[in-house]
Amino acid sequence: MIRIDDGGADEEALLMDVGGLRRELGFTQAELAKKLGVTPLTVSLWETGKVRRPCSGYRHRLRKLQREV
Repeated sequence: MIRIDDGGADEEALLMDVGGLRRELGFTQAELAKKLGVTPLTVSLWETGKVRRPCSGYRHRLRKLQREV
């Protein structure tokens, strides 16, 4: 199981966690984006490291999604 950190993890590990968690949950980038209330482009940019990692609110939502599945 992939764990989303609250901020102590290094940037690269968290970015890999977003993509890994998305795949673990069986979501496309578009599906995860819809559940988080962001665009698919935002999810893609998080996963590729082209923008800052998700803020704590989105990390909280990712953890919540993980618990629900």
